[in-house]
Amino acid sequence: MILTNPLFNSLHILLASIGVLSLLNHKSKRPKLIILWMAITSLIFPLGDVGLKSRLLLSVPFPLLIAEGLWTLSRLLARFDSKLPKLLQVFFITSSLTYTVRALCNLT
Repeated sequence: MILTNPLFNSLHILLASIGVLSLLNHKSKRPKLIILWMAITSLIFPLGDVGLKSRLLLSVPFPLLIAEGLWTLSRLLARFDSKLPKLLQVFFITSSLTYTVRALCNLT
């Protein structure tokens, strides 16, 4: 049996990390609230037991961070070639669908 947690998808982890780093550079207040949300969760995480840690991971806004990372990486790639952002988005969607099908079919 494989684990169906999206945290085990390395592309999602990479994009979420890029999303966190890009949110640190924003000047508006809305991204600061997401960073504060992440910081509070990160401070409590080492102190909790397994049950608390699993609930804290579910409370982290990973879809927002992944979308921000995809947006930031797309803008960076657009500087080099206008087709690269679309290729990245197609790769991301294909990778996510493949991961979902594998998780649903319980394949390794």
